[in-house]
Amino acid sequence: MERLRGKTNRHARQIGVTPTDVSVRNFKSRWGSCNTTGHLAFNWTIIKAPHAIANYVVIHELCHLVHPNHSKDFWRLVGRHDDAYGEHRQWLKRRAGFLLGDV
Repeated sequence: MERLRGKTNRHARQIGVTPTDVSVRNFKSRWGSCNTTGHLAFNWTIIKAPHAIANYVVIHELCHLVHPNHSKDFWRLVGRHDDAYGEHRQWLKRRAGFLLGDV
C-alpha cells in the first residue's frame, strides 16, 4: 500500500492533481479506478508488476482526474507522463492472467 501511495503522491505532483483518497482493493478484472470525487483505488496485484508498469497504472488513474474518459486528450496527457505507456499497456494485457492469479 505504501509503495502505491508513494507513487501516487509523486505522480500527482508532476501531473498537477490531488486525489481525495487512495485505497487498494481486490478487483477481478481491472487495475485501478477513479471516481468523480477523486478517490483512486488500485488492484493490490499491481504490486507484483515491475515498477514501470505500476507507475503506468497510477499515471493512468491520475489522468482521469483531468479527463474522466479515454479521449485523445486523456491519452496525450498519459503520454506526457509515461512515454512508453503503449508498451506498458500491452505488458498488462499479456500478463493479466499471471498478475490476477488466473494462471
